[in-house]
Amino acid sequence: TERDLQVVEAVWEARYLTTEQIKLLFFGSATRVRTRLRILFDKGYLKKRPVGQNEQDVYFLGVKGKH
Repeated sequence: TERDLQVVEAVWEARYLTTEQIKLLFFGSATRVRTRLRILFDKGYLKKRPVGQNEQDVYFLGVKGKH
């Protein structure tokens, strides 16, 4: 979707964004942002940096996100 492209572009510009940062920029719902980020992750547009328990996921560009 257009918003998915905007999310990938924002991650490219920032290099790293947390789930909360992406939610504040593009989504109103925590459930919706997690669903869309999971889709972008599964399709290879975004990757997640390992974080500790109870910490937010940190996203960066995946292989497909760099094209």
